Amino acid sequence: MSQITIRNIDPLIEKILRQKAENGHQSLSETVNQLLKQAIGFDSSSGKNRNLRELSGAWSKDDADDFEKTQESFNVIDDELWT
Repeated sequence: MSQITIRNIDPLIEKILRQKAENGHQSLSETVNQLLKQAIGFDSSSGKNRNLRELSGAWSKDDADDFEKTQESFNVIDDELWT
């Protein structure tokens, strides 16, 4: 496995990482690896990235609301067409 050196870590972040490692009965390295895998959506059980969000894109709340508004007319039944 390769190694990465990270410099200038905020002291508060270091403290939290060390506490998390201690609470989880893990080494600091194991804890950081686990957090990095979670952050990028990496499923370590299969060795594959299962997070497709970056490929499919994601909508903001405003984008989703705008889309829903454009679709409202499709929820209305035109009685004249069905009588």
